[in-house]
Amino acid sequence: MRKLSDSIALGLPDETESPELWVAIQQARRRQKRTEVRIGVGPLASDVPLRVIGHGMCVADALRLDLPAIIRPADQIAIFSSAPKARNFDLRSATRSLIALSGSLRLAGTTCPITIDLASERQEIPESLLIEMPQPLTRWLERAAAHSMNNIPPRLYAIEHASASMFGDLDPSTDPPLRITMGSAPEARFWAARRIVRRAALHDGIHLAPAVGLILRTLEVPWYSPTPSEPDIATALRDPEMALEKLDDAANPQKPDGNSGLKREARASRRQMERRSLAVYSFLKALSDLECAIHYAVEIGVSFGLRLRQRLGGAF
Repeated sequence: MRKLSDSIALGLPDETESPELWVAIQQARRRQKRTEVRIGVGPLASDVPLRVIGHGMCVADALRLDLPAIIRPADQIAIFSSAPKARNFDLRSATRSLIALSGSLRLAGTTCPITIDLASERQEIPESLLIEMPQPLTRWLERAAAHSMNNIPPRLYAIEHASASMFGDLDPSTDPPLRITMGSAPEARFWAARRIVRRAALHDGIHLAPAVGLILRTLEVPWYSPTPSEPDIATALRDPEMALEKLDDAANPQKPDGNSGLKREARASRRQMERRSLAVYSFLKALSDLECAIHYAVEIGVSFGLRLRQRLGGAF
């Protein structure tokens, strides 16, 4: 992991991939190769937290400022829910979380095509791959799993992050895009696991998509795993000022249950909310109901992937 600034780190694959990666980056810069940003959303631990608005602003800033400085602006964004893969799946929760993140990106000014979908629930990485995780990484994965409600072994869940329906490292297509992973600080550990999977796949002759990771270092707590004192979207719709005060307190380490790792997203959420725009109100209101959320996503130009459309059926 290479630190680019106080807020961004760049994850690179194993050095054995370097020649092919730099060719792909040069092709992308010359617009000879597509660029795709992939963002994962884990199982939503409670209702949609207000902090997702600030998270979207932070991601949008990285898309607007950091990504063009390294490669170029993204051609498309693919957001997936890992809930089916984690065996912790609720359709309403997963769909609302996907629409919450894509909607917050639109609120923050992101205009490129966005597709939302579900990860496949089946195991996609071949069991035949020889994958050896170092003990420190294994212990971290086990600790992280202990704080989740996932029903999949933590090692397997980490390995599956490289699957086609998640971050798309293993890709049999002849000309896959340059994939840029974006995520909060904990995603760096899963990037480390994906590097190991990529190395094993390359050894076995499995085709890989060129990939780099952009880690938002100052976002320390995944937004879909809110802390106990954070306000949700419904609270913000009823009483915006109270919700912002609760979020400020949640990000203040001097307060009970306060966590300084929320500060940047809390400040960004306040800036967005204080604009009191119709767009923000429409976003908050839409997320109160699944059908409304689906209509909202369509209106703001978000596309639905095949697995999500199949699950939604008539609702879509």
